[in-house]
Amino acid sequence: MKYLICLLTALLLTSCGQQEEGSLSTGPGQLPSETVKHRWYTQKQVNTGQVIFNEHCLVCHGADGKGTVQDWQTPLSNGKYPPPPLNGSAHTWHHDLPVLRRVITEGGQRLGGTMPAMGGVLTETEIDNILAYITSLWPDEVYQRWASRFGYEKN
Repeated sequence: MKYLICLLTALLLTSCGQQEEGSLSTGPGQLPSETVKHRWYTQKQVNTGQVIFNEHCLVCHGADGKGTVQDWQTPLSNGKYPPPPLNGSAHTWHHDLPVLRRVITEGGQRLGGTMPAMGGVLTETEIDNILAYITSLWPDEVYQRWASRFGYEKN
């Protein structure tokens, strides 16, 4: 009987292990074990964000956020800038999450672009899921520079 109690206790203690080293605290409602290692989001957010991105963003920003034009830094014939790639090869990673949320919510027209405001179309959660997907496209080096710059680095 003592052996069985010790075995069950050991099993219980190992199944209640600590948070995986390097995973980020994700905020209320999200368990650390759900996060993608060294990133702020969960895999579920990435998967959901990809579906929403494909529905609302893909036409302008391209498959996998790679963009749809060769040179996104040169204005189009109408004087507006084309949508930039979102895969870490353009300037998206130069902005923190609140700025990125605001651009999606309010659009990019006041910044010289043509992106429509999505605040009346998407919920805050959907916008966060899109941002999870977009930041998941960034190479580790780009993500770590961004995370360090804005205080999102791993714990």
